[in-house]
Amino acid sequence: MKIENLARGQQCHLRFPAVCNGNRETTVLCHIRRGGLGGVGIKPHSICALPACSSCHDALDGRSKSPHSRAQMDADALRGLCQWLSWLEKHGHIKTEAA
Repeated sequence: MKIENLARGQQCHLRFPAVCNGNRETTVLCHIRRGGLGGVGIKPHSICALPACSSCHDALDGRSKSPHSRAQMDADALRGLCQWLSWLEKHGHIKTEAA
């Protein structure tokens, strides 16, 4: 199954305080555009993405104002991405080797 389809309806993994609407009906895959892996009109690979509600997605992409600094949003995106990858592995959608 495509990661984009798995993300729909999931809990928001960004969960920006005072931003997140918590509405799973608005949750879609949100691409993280950092490290030169994307730009205007260019999405990075979907492995560099996590489920986000519409409000958090808009904040991360800069479509809406956020009370959080870019550094804080990036830290939350990294936390959320790690949690999402762990969820994908736990549910058999990706496979990793034991350390």
